[in-house]
Amino acid sequence: MNKEFEMIQTVLASSYEGLPYYLKVCFLYLSIFPEDHRIRWSRLVRRWIAEGYSRRIRDKTAVETGNSYITELINRSMVRPLQGDGIASGRKGFLDVHDLIRDIAISKATEESLVFTLDEGCDLNTQGKIRHLAVSSRWKRDKDAFESTLDLSHLRSLTVFGRLEAFFISDKMRLLRILDLEDTKGLTDQHLHQIGKLVHLIYLSLRGCDGNLRLPDSLGNLRHLQTLDVRDVRIINLPRTIIKLDKLRYLLVGFVPRNDYKETGEWVCMERIGWARDFLDETLEHIRAIFLHVHYAIYYQIRRGSLCIRVRSLCFCCLLLLLFSPFWLPVCLCYLMFLPGRFLWVLARDGCAGVPAYFMGIDPSGVKFPRGTRNLKSLHTVGVVNIDGENAILKELQDLTELRKLRVTGLNKKNRRSFCSAIANLKFLESLFVRSEGNPGLSDFLDGLSEPPNNLQSLKLYGNLVKLPAWVEKLTNLVKMELRSSCLSGEEVGTTLQVLGKLPNLAILRLLRGSFEGQELCFSFKENAFPSLKVLSLDVPWGIKLVKFEDAAATNKIELLHVDFHSHDPMEKASMFSGLPSLPSLKEVVLSHATKRFMDGLRAQFAGKTNQPILKVKSQLD
Repeated sequence: MNKEFEMIQTVLASSYEGLPYYLKVCFLYLSIFPEDHRIRWSRLVRRWIAEGYSRRIRDKTAVETGNSYITELINRSMVRPLQGDGIASGRKGFLDVHDLIRDIAISKATEESLVFTLDEGCDLNTQGKIRHLAVSSRWKRDKDAFESTLDLSHLRSLTVFGRLEAFFISDKMRLLRILDLEDTKGLTDQHLHQIGKLVHLIYLSLRGCDGNLRLPDSLGNLRHLQTLDVRDVRIINLPRTIIKLDKLRYLLVGFVPRNDYKETGEWVCMERIGWARDFLDETLEHIRAIFLHVHYAIYYQIRRGSLCIRVRSLCFCCLLLLLFSPFWLPVCLCYLMFLPGRFLWVLARDGCAGVPAYFMGIDPSGVKFPRGTRNLKSLHTVGVVNIDGENAILKELQDLTELRKLRVTGLNKKNRRSFCSAIANLKFLESLFVRSEGNPGLSDFLDGLSEPPNNLQSLKLYGNLVKLPAWVEKLTNLVKMELRSSCLSGEEVGTTLQVLGKLPNLAILRLLRGSFEGQELCFSFKENAFPSLKVLSLDVPWGIKLVKFEDAAATNKIELLHVDFHSHDPMEKASMFSGLPSLPSLKEVVLSHATKRFMDGLRAQFAGKTNQPILKVKSQLD
C-alpha cells in the first residue's frame, strides 16, 4: 500500500514538474487555502492579478489571462470545479484541490519558501523570510509568537481563516499587497486602524465578516488598491476618502442573493421587508415625520461625536423612543413576527438597529456612495449601490464609462429618469442587477430606457414588474437572465417567455421566487424558440399545477434543469411536469426540497429513454 501511495505521489510530482513556469507559481499559491476549502474562482483570479501572476497579454485582459490559467489547471486535473454552484448558476463558481495534490503544493511551496501556514503544531523556528502567510483556524492565537518570531517585513499577502485578532494586522507589513480576511470572525472597527499604513495594498477583502463595520477614512491612503471587497458586511456608507482611490477596479459592497437557493440569513430578512413594509406603511406613515425629526436632530449629532451608546446595537435615542413611546411596542412585536433571527440590524442605518432604517426608507442590501464617485474612472465592477432618493450619485455613475458590471437597489419614481439616463450612457456595460422589493417595485420604472447598452450580457431584475420592459427584446447579446419577485401573471407570463425565447444568445434563464404566478407555465420551443438555452432554473410557486415543455426539436440545447420546491406543496406529484423526456440534450436535473415520491415519479417519466439525465436532490424531504 505504501509503495502504491509513493507511486501516486511520484506521478503527481511529475505532473507539477511538467507545468509551464507561469502555472507553477499559480498552482503553489493554492496551498494558502485550507483542506476542503471552496475557493471562489473570482477571488483567486483577482489575487493572482494583485500578485502580478496574471497580467494583460496581447489582446487578453488580466482577468481573461487568469481565467485561462484556471482552465488549464482544470484540464491538467490539478484543480476541480465544484459542480453545484458553477453549473446551476451558469457562471464560474468555486474550485477545490484534491488532498494529495494539495500536499504536493504545500511541499513545493515550503521548499521554495513561498507560503508559510500558521497551523496547529507548526514550527515557527523553521521559516525565514515569509512572502505569503496564511493563518489557520486551528492555530492558537499566540500574540507573542506572532510578533516576536515571524519576520513580517517582506510579507506580500496575509490570509486569515477563523477568528481574527487585532495583532494580525501590523504596520510592520510595509510591503503587503493582499489582505484577505474573508469570512473571519470577530472583525471590529478597531482591527482596521492600521489599514491606512499598508500603502501598497492592492487587494483588500472583508467579505462575509460579521459585525457592524465603519470603514476608516484612512482607507483613502491606499492609492494602489484595485479590489475592495466588503460584500455581505453590514456597511451603510462608504467613507468620503474612497474617491481618492483612482486605481480601484472592483468595488464590491452590500448584499446579493446567493445562487444556491439557500434561504438563510440576511437576504431572507431583506426580501420579507418588501411585503412587511407594504403591510405596515399605512399604519405607520403618520408617525414617520415625527420619528425622522427626532432621529436626525438627536442621533446624528451623537453619531458625529462617536458617542452613540448602544444596547444590542440600538443607539441610545432610539432605545428611549422604543421604551417610552406607546407606538413602539406593537410595532416591534409586528417585526418580531415577520423577521427571523437577528431582525434588529436588518433595517439598520449607520449601526443603529432595526426600526430606524424602516422609517427612513433605507434598503439594507445596498450601500450609499459618496459624491465624487465619478473620479473613480478605472472602476470595472460596482455594487450594490443604494440609489434610493439619490439623483446625484446616478449622474456620477453615468460618467464611469469603463464600467462593465453594476448592481443597484432602491429604484423608485423619483430617480427612475436619472437611472435610465445613466444606464443608457454606460455603453460598455455587460452586467446589470436592479432590485426594488415591495410595491410598486420596478413597475414602469424601467420603461424610460429606450436604448439599453448593446453589449449587455447579464440582466437580473428583482422586484415587481407586472410586465417585462419593452427594450429587453433588443438585447441580442444577452446570455443570462434572472427574474425574482417580478409577479408576472396571466398573459404576461406567456408574453415574457415569447420575448425571451427570441433572444438568440440567451443561455441561462432563472425564474426565481415570486417571478411568476398562476396555475400553469408553458415553455414552447416552436419556431426554434430559445435556440441557445442550456440552463433553466425554476422556483415553483405555490398553486402551480402544470409545467409544460412543448415542441422541443432535436436541436434543443437545454442541458441542466434546476427546480426548487421551497414554496410549493411538498406532496405534489411528478406529473405536474409534462414533456421533460422530450428534451434531447437534458443531462442533469437538480431538485431542491423534493420528496422521494416526487423523485420516483420523475424517474418513471424517463424510464426507457436512451440518454437518461442524472437526477440529483438537494435538501430532500421525507
